[in-house]
Amino acid sequence: MLALYFCAFYAATAEWTQVTSSAPWSGRSDPQLVVVPSTGALLLLGGHANSNYYNDVWESSDSGKSWIQLLNAPWSGRSYHTAKTDDKWIYLLGGHNKSSWFNDVWRTSDGRAWELVTASAEWSPRAATALQIRRGRMFVMGGSNGLLPPIGHGTCFNDVWISDDGGAHWKIAMSKAPWAAREGLQKLTALYGDDDAILLTAGEAGYFGPYYNDVWSTIDGRNWTLQNPHADFSARSGNLLVNVDGSIFTFGGYGLPMKHDAYCLPKGVSSGKWRKLSSAPWHGRFDYDMVVQNGTIILMGGEASLFGAGGPYYNDVWKYVDPMC
Repeated sequence: MLALYFCAFYAATAEWTQVTSSAPWSGRSDPQLVVVPSTGALLLLGGHANSNYYNDVWESSDSGKSWIQLLNAPWSGRSYHTAKTDDKWIYLLGGHNKSSWFNDVWRTSDGRAWELVTASAEWSPRAATALQIRRGRMFVMGGSNGLLPPIGHGTCFNDVWISDDGGAHWKIAMSKAPWAAREGLQKLTALYGDDDAILLTAGEAGYFGPYYNDVWSTIDGRNWTLQNPHADFSARSGNLLVNVDGSIFTFGGYGLPMKHDAYCLPKGVSSGKWRKLSSAPWHGRFDYDMVVQNGTIILMGGEASLFGAGGPYYNDVWKYVDPMC
């Protein structure tokens, strides 16, 4: 009885708070948000709005309330790129600017000085790919090489690539994983469980679909387990995953109307039920980004346009305090 009261108390105290309604960086879709390993500051990296593709780098030392622009980075302006961190480095790779798709890999320790790790990785140029770092090993999974039907003729991938030297060289682990080829995977993987398995879910294979809500896991990128053919959230793309104290949280995504619902997967049960939480107060959106900072989820940016054209694009910042699954 005490345990039920404890959980109910914390679920009641978890809430969204708007940090700022309008950050100084322009409203945009698919910015990449990371926490600087050495300082705990937030970095916002690139993104797009309509036909504007950015390579600006913004830093916040107060959880998104105020921002300073550090520089325009040496990597090309882009969106649908992917950024992740390890204990020292922030890695950024892939993406597109509507005319070019990239397979370069960059890294920085602070957002100020950038190093080109490789201009042309062994995996083909792509956007909306998954990057996950597990115990020092880097994984690239899926993505697409062009705008998807019916707007374009891009192809989605379900290949898996591994790097053991910080992204300089890559070896293929699988040319075709057992999950359907898809994009929208920029932040649709998370480490989960005591073995730090890579969990992958959701995404899309075309602007009219299909959309996915299957849940897969792997340790090595070569052996995959279907944990759940249909998660409790509807099939979708443009949502993200984060791990908070062992539980996985996801919010929003593409839909009509744009989604702002919330779900979580409790600790240690990859095949378990995703619990529905109270819907978020922010406007429904997709291709935002979010991170966990000191146990709080920070979420910002994104868009609510049909097929990624015309906006609205957002530059608000929100935090979700004391998330409990």
